[in-house]
Amino acid sequence: MVLLSARGIDWNQAWRTIAEAAPLWIIAALVVNFSILPVLAWQWVLFLPPENRVTYPVMLGIIFIAASVAHTGPIFAGHAAGVHLVATRGGTGYAAAVSTKALDQLSEGVSKLVMLGAVVALVPLSTPLRTASLVLLLGVPVLFLVLLIVAHRAHVLERWAGRRRGAQAATLLFLMEVARQMETMRRPAGLAVVLGLGLIQKMLEGLAIWAVLMALGLDVPAWGVLLCLAVVTLSTMVTVTPANLGVYEGSAVLAYSLAGLDTETALSAAVLQHAAYLIPFIGCGWVTLAVEAVRDRSRRQADL
Repeated sequence: MVLLSARGIDWNQAWRTIAEAAPLWIIAALVVNFSILPVLAWQWVLFLPPENRVTYPVMLGIIFIAASVAHTGPIFAGHAAGVHLVATRGGTGYAAAVSTKALDQLSEGVSKLVMLGAVVALVPLSTPLRTASLVLLLGVPVLFLVLLIVAHRAHVLERWAGRRRGAQAATLLFLMEVARQMETMRRPAGLAVVLGLGLIQKMLEGLAIWAVLMALGLDVPAWGVLLCLAVVTLSTMVTVTPANLGVYEGSAVLAYSLAGLDTETALSAAVLQHAAYLIPFIGCGWVTLAVEAVRDRSRRQADL
């Protein structure tokens, strides 16, 4: 569908618009998108209970690599990489790592809920789109309720495990340990902090989108930026192409078209903002792995 739609676009005009973008605003977008990763690392540190914390530098390296995998690998590869790296490099074990990922998804869900709520309230949507957005809002409270119950019922899982044998008992014991690691869900103040960090990440992503629009000299209403952020976030929840190429751009073009931009200008903005997002998210992981490889090689040479 993206390829068929691309046939009707004046690509020369789109590329001319990209070439005229102000470099300083593009650099600002890159910096703002990069700043999402340190905030995410801080959030993941706080997801873990105090007795099983990972140091911030280690967690930052984990986030760099997991983000790179998430935007270059197949669906769920980033989730799996994050869990594995927290469990192994962080030394927390897989139960704590799974609890961290579960809380991360809750935070992401709450951010999407707030964002969709703002879209419904501020964006002039058609009735079917508004109805669909309200339906999506129902999923997050369900996830929150499930995790809240699990976090307070570790003893119940332990009792169930004691009545079973084999794989069932092992699974229930693992889930019990995951529940015990969800200390954040049992501390309202701590939960508010980590959920707030999730909202900050979305605000930074929106700010980066705005910087790209400034680079192109485009006057898009604030609700247009919000709509673009919401649409690309929802459309890229399931990875169907590497780095969501095409899907991201198509979603952004749709949002900007609703905000009044012509197709070529909307495409230019979509391509630039996706590049400004991918470069720090993918590049940080590559740089981290390259630095580690050089360090390991130097260490082996020193041992010789």
